[in-house]
Amino acid sequence: MPGTALVTGAGRGLGAEVARALAARGLRVLCHARDGPRAEAIAAAVGGHPLPGDLRTEAGCAALARAAAERVRALDLLVHNAGVMPAGSLRDASWAVLEEALAVNAIAPIVLTRDLLPLLEAAPRPRVVVVSTQMGRLATMRANHADNVERYGTLLPYRVSKTAVNGFVAVADAELGDRVEFVTLHPGWIRTDMGGPDADLDPADAAAEVVRVALDREAYPSGSFVVDGRRSPW
Repeated sequence: MPGTALVTGAGRGLGAEVARALAARGLRVLCHARDGPRAEAIAAAVGGHPLPGDLRTEAGCAALARAAAERVRALDLLVHNAGVMPAGSLRDASWAVLEEALAVNAIAPIVLTRDLLPLLEAAPRPRVVVVSTQMGRLATMRANHADNVERYGTLLPYRVSKTAVNGFVAVADAELGDRVEFVTLHPGWIRTDMGGPDADLDPADAAAEVVRVALDREAYPSGSFVVDGRRSPW
């Protein structure tokens, strides 16, 4: 799939490895990071373009979309990877923590996709991939709760925000799936600043899975939710 990709949260961890893997496949990569120097560093490493910006606000999403439009005329692939993973239970989750989790993990992907639609629709077969988690999957939300708490801790703000972004993918596919493809996936527990040192997967291995899902349109058609490499119920 030659063309142009934009990866959010590409300054480190999984996002940086996704940017590297896409560049290795021949895509031109626009590398977003909230921190300017990080965006510049990964862009230089993959021969792409830096797009620094803060996705916690509507203005930040709009600015990022404008910067992308100054660089490219069409966008073939948008990978929503930027995210936060705040802890908290129903007893102690604060408004501020909930607001940030929803802003970064759910609202920003919706608003940024909206703002980038002109570039996406200018591509011959555009695709939007959301890096999410099985912890936001309604089909197993209650059944897996105890195991998730034991492994990751209590993460109500994170899980609710990821449920919201999973819902966005399902609704966006219903609305635009015949023109723009939408897929979400659970890449696994990854050894990053967010996942911690005890996680199962190396970031490069997880990135290979993200890229495989992003590029394999036949195995993962629009509307897919992918867990452990397989299409799964929502």
